[in-house]
Amino acid sequence: MKEGILGKTGIIEIILLLLLLPRLVFAYTFAWLSDVHIEIGKERIVDQEMRFSLSTTILENAVRDINENKDIDFVIITGDILNNGRSWNLDASKFILDKLNKPYFVVIGNNDFAMPISGIGISKTTFHTAFADNEPNFKGGIWSYSPVKDLLLIGIDNINPISGGEAWTENLMKNLEKHLKSNNRKDVIILVHYPIVELNYQKNGKLLYSAMEFMDLCKRYKVSFICSGHYHYKEFQKIDSIFNFICPALIEFPHQYLTVLVSSKEVNISSHNVLDIITIEESRNKLAGKIRKLLYSYPDISEQQILDKMIGKKVYNYAR
Repeated sequence: MKEGILGKTGIIEIILLLLLLPRLVFAYTFAWLSDVHIEIGKERIVDQEMRFSLSTTILENAVRDINENKDIDFVIITGDILNNGRSWNLDASKFILDKLNKPYFVVIGNNDFAMPISGIGISKTTFHTAFADNEPNFKGGIWSYSPVKDLLLIGIDNINPISGGEAWTENLMKNLEKHLKSNNRKDVIILVHYPIVELNYQKNGKLLYSAMEFMDLCKRYKVSFICSGHYHYKEFQKIDSIFNFICPALIEFPHQYLTVLVSSKEVNISSHNVLDIITIEESRNKLAGKIRKLLYSYPDISEQQILDKMIGKKVYNYAR
């Protein structure tokens, strides 16, 4: 009896290929914004390194650009969506972000609520309530969600509501471990506003002592990526087996957001400008005050090192 054109061996190979196909084609792409600092209060719009007068235009341009990219599966925003936790900035940011035609997910930053001493602005609770749809299942300072197959996003609020500093509390760590335990072998991306490494304009920052317990937990449960913002520059490194990425600030020169393509074999990161060349150059000139302060605080660094860290490369590629 004839076995046909393929034969038994060919049929077996096709069956094996079909079984392996989901693993081979595993890939997703997300857009990443950070430190948007929306500010619409006229009495507060004073452009220095942060272009507050352009903040709504900058975010609208980013949203429009992302909506035109059909390859993007979802969007993440790693904090400081608002400037100084003002209620009018919350309304404006939600109005613009809700125009995204992709699901978007957020974590709170230190500027997304008002410090009690200021006497005006929103609380952390108000922020979390407003973005409830973008922090799914938020409880105990943590939310988690699977936006695509074989991926788990975890968002962390580790910000002290009194001081605005980081707070890796015992309860937060316990809640995080619960989410990680139930992961079921998915890729894990953790979003948090404050970086887990020191600020460093000369090279990649070293792991902060305060984040060591958090990092140990991430290693134990094989977290894939930790994504943060706050430093207003780019940094991409691997700490042990975990990718630690820092996104630049949308509000500052060079006004970029990132797209990240992740497959089972590699990670590709691309930078996207949202303003024209002339306006970007204006923003660069407005960095003068910030650069003077940094050079005073860190006398070992140079102006070029500061700019290089902010600009970074157009594309980054990493093997997994």
